[in-house]
Amino acid sequence: MPYLFTHFKEKYTPDGEQVYFGISRDGLNWEQVNNGNPILTAELGEKGCRDIEIIRLKTGGFVILTTDLCVANRYDENLQLDWSNINRTGSKCLRMWKTDDLVNFSEEKLIYFGRDDFGCLWAPEIFYDELNDEYLIHWGSTVKEDDFSHMSIYCCTTKDFETLNFNTAISQMMIFINAVYKEEVFPKEYAEGFIKLFNPICPHITEEIWHEIFKHEDTIAYEDWPVYDETKIVEDTYTMIVQVNGKVRGKIEVASSTTEDEMKTLALEIENVKAFTDGKEVVKVIVVPKKLVNIVVK
Repeated sequence: MPYLFTHFKEKYTPDGEQVYFGISRDGLNWEQVNNGNPILTAELGEKGCRDIEIIRLKTGGFVILTTDLCVANRYDENLQLDWSNINRTGSKCLRMWKTDDLVNFSEEKLIYFGRDDFGCLWAPEIFYDELNDEYLIHWGSTVKEDDFSHMSIYCCTTKDFETLNFNTAISQMMIFINAVYKEEVFPKEYAEGFIKLFNPICPHITEEIWHEIFKHEDTIAYEDWPVYDETKIVEDTYTMIVQVNGKVRGKIEVASSTTEDEMKTLALEIENVKAFTDGKEVVKVIVVPKKLVNIVVK
C-alpha cells in the first residue's frame, strides 16, 4: 500500500504555499505527484496553504485542512518577515477541501470558528473520536485579550464536515481559563461552576474533582446548571475587520448598533484601506454583520 504525504514548499513566491502531494511505496523513497506542481491552489482569504492536514473520513473520502496564510505575500523589500505582525493580523479561518478519490476535489471553503480576536490560526490537526462518534479539530493561535503575547491551543468538535456544526464549548472554556490566570484570587463558586460546565465533556474526571477536591458527597450529575447574568454579556462595541480582496487591511472599533450601510461607509474611510482601493473599481462590498467587511476591487 503506498503512502501519501501532503505538504507545502517554503519559497519566496506564493506558488510554494499551496497543496502538494508526494507518494511512496516504502516510506523511504518518495516521488512527486503532478510533476511537482500544486494539487490544489488557494483562491480565498490569504490565498496560501501551510500546515496541511489530511484525514480519512469514517464514511469514506478525505478532508484536507490547512492554515490560511501566505507569508510570501508578506515579505518586505529585504525578504524579511514580521512574525509579530502575522501573529496579530493573520487569518481568522482555516481552509478546507473534501475529496472522495484524491483526484477530484470540492470547492475550497474557509471555516470560521466564531471569534474575531484570534491573531492567526495555525497548524490544524484532526482526530476521529470513536467513542463519541465525532471529529476533534485543534489549532494554535494568539488572541487579542492578552495582546497576542503567547500562543494557546484551541479545539472544537463536529459530527461531520458537511454541515460544519462545530462545538466551540472547549474553545470558550479556554478563554475562561486564560482570564483566570490573570487573577490573584479566584472564588470557589466560580471554580465549581466551571467544573459543572466541563462535566458533560469529561464526566469521569470532573466527578472525581467534585468529590476529592471540592469535598461534595452527592454526584455532580444532580447539581443545578450554572446561571448567568445576561447584562454581563452585552457588548457595546466590537472590532470590525476590513479586507480588500480577502486580505486584512484595517480594523476599527464600532458600536454594536452599526448598520450594514454604516459598516460599508466606515470601511471605505479607513486610510490604509484607501491605499488599496483608490484608483480602482470597487466591484462589490461584502458585509458579514458584526464581523467584517470585504471590499472586492479590480
